[in-house]
Amino acid sequence: ALGELAYLAELGRPDVAVRWYRPLDAEPALPCVVYLHGGAYIMGTLDENDDRLDLMALELGCAVCSVDWRLAPEHPYPQGLDDAETVWRAVAEEPGRFGVDGERVVLLGNSAGGGLAAALCLRLRDLGLRAPNLQVLIYPMLDDREETPSIQALAGGPGHPGLWHIEAQRRSWQAYLSALSPGEVPATAAPARAENLAGVAPAFVGVGDVDPYIDEDLRY
Repeated sequence: ALGELAYLAELGRPDVAVRWYRPLDAEPALPCVVYLHGGAYIMGTLDENDDRLDLMALELGCAVCSVDWRLAPEHPYPQGLDDAETVWRAVAEEPGRFGVDGERVVLLGNSAGGGLAAALCLRLRDLGLRAPNLQVLIYPMLDDREETPSIQALAGGPGHPGLWHIEAQRRSWQAYLSALSPGEVPATAAPARAENLAGVAPAFVGVGDVDPYIDEDLRY
């Protein structure tokens, strides 16, 4: 947990649980990946990513900090984003405390975690805080509006053979945005709504050919 950091109390935020991965006998200041798990803003745990994050730390020779951010509907926007910011600031502002090279820190997220990573980069820009060297967005969940052709064509309905359908998409966004009115959704809640991406961290975006998020991801 990151409860000893002074600004947590200043911002009125709770502790955030994290899980660290690093190679044995690694150098004292490693490059670092801050990882935000997926799960449509309503699911996901630290445990489910152990195997891939172990492998990432070993193959890349880096530290990985996996964030147990709070989930909707119990914790709607902006609480999960606040948790992501809390951990990012801890690593970026006190890297030596965590054995991290502060000049080599990447933010990585998939699905809803990719949406959070994009949103965090927007927030960091707007607050004038340090940005990651790179934001890696893997099939990020960015748009609540259901307007893109890929969402309409590929998400389908309850009988669609895929792993995701429009009702699940809709309910996930409703849970995450439940504290907001429909006309007041900011870009830090649904990053596809951003009108200006100038000044955000450079990004790598990965998405599959038949992923429902392909259109919103490529547009972003």
